[in-house]
Amino acid sequence: MTERTNQTTMRHRGFYSLVQYCPDLSRLEVANVGVVLFCAELNYLGVELTQNHTRISQMFGRGQRDLKRLRAVKAGLEERLTSAGEDLKSLDRLNNLAALHVNTIRMTRFMPCRVSGTPQVDLQRIFEELVELPKHRKPVSKFEALKKTLDDRFSAPEVSRRLRRDLKVRIPILDREEEIPYGYQNGRLNLIAPVVFPKKQAALEDRAAKYAVEGKFLYDNPDSQLGEMQMLVVGDFSPGSEDSVNVAERILESHQVRLFPRRKLSELTKEIRRHGHVVPS
Repeated sequence: MTERTNQTTMRHRGFYSLVQYCPDLSRLEVANVGVVLFCAELNYLGVELTQNHTRISQMFGRGQRDLKRLRAVKAGLEERLTSAGEDLKSLDRLNNLAALHVNTIRMTRFMPCRVSGTPQVDLQRIFEELVELPKHRKPVSKFEALKKTLDDRFSAPEVSRRLRRDLKVRIPILDREEEIPYGYQNGRLNLIAPVVFPKKQAALEDRAAKYAVEGKFLYDNPDSQLGEMQMLVVGDFSPGSEDSVNVAERILESHQVRLFPRRKLSELTKEIRRHGHVVPS
């Protein structure tokens, strides 16, 4: 009798590239700031970039570094990698892209590695080993990590200038005011809320229901200053929880709340770039 192989234990041929910060090209001194992982067999291309610039300061000194510009450059690279689609998913094209990045933020040539059936876990492992060294890691909550990811992705100029930030919205039915970190206008004011969903289904349903109730009220009751609104939830889910995503999506979208799982964040940034109104200076 043939024993079935668990998909998560299977090994596939993959390749990874280090994203590096190099402030002085003549010295070729670099600090690793991210990892890109590619596996053709799984049709997977993922990127993880650090939000912690402590190591850069330790290696090169604080000086007058433009960290805002550095974040924007990283966000632009991440957007390129996550939104390119099938046209970039080949080793030759990825190496060509790496060869083009020879400025402050650069990419190494892709190097071989073994990848399991859960490549996002392998990406995180490589990232922790080669970028976020233990002595530099600071424990952060899942919500803080999600919020930092959004801050980084939304710092790209074509996205940033279309976003409103730190919006306060009154929800009379709940007798409280909610602060929403981002919003963009395209007919309605789209309120973007980062949400970490629990692994257990009962708790996940409760959290989805909370945002569904709030979102439906906002959708049906225009604000005197903000006008018509709709809530968009950017959701962080446990790895391999596609069923949980489907449950949350069903609850939210039945109440006019749109869901973007974290892995589909590039779709949201693309929508903001294409349809979001530029915020007046």
